Amino acid sequence: MKPERIEPLPWREIDGRAIIIHAASGEILELNSTATLLWKEADGALTVDEIAELASETFEVDLPTARRDAIEFYRELEARGLVRPLPGTA
Repeated sequence: MKPERIEPLPWREIDGRAIIIHAASGEILELNSTATLLWKEADGALTVDEIAELASETFEVDLPTARRDAIEFYRELEARGLVRPLPGTA
């Protein structure tokens, strides 16, 4: 499964933190550095497992935890309408 942001969605990275403007809901989300990495990689090129491996290496967390957290993060974004549905969650 490859997470993919719904485009066009205005966002910018400032000081290592992504700021996302979700006009449909009126929300402005500020992501921490871990969530920012996951957000930036949600372009449909990498699988969740590949992104989790990158997060595991970057933030020195074990791979199963990184994978679980990535899936949870993408499902939360999915519920907010910010990423396309992951298989098995529609």
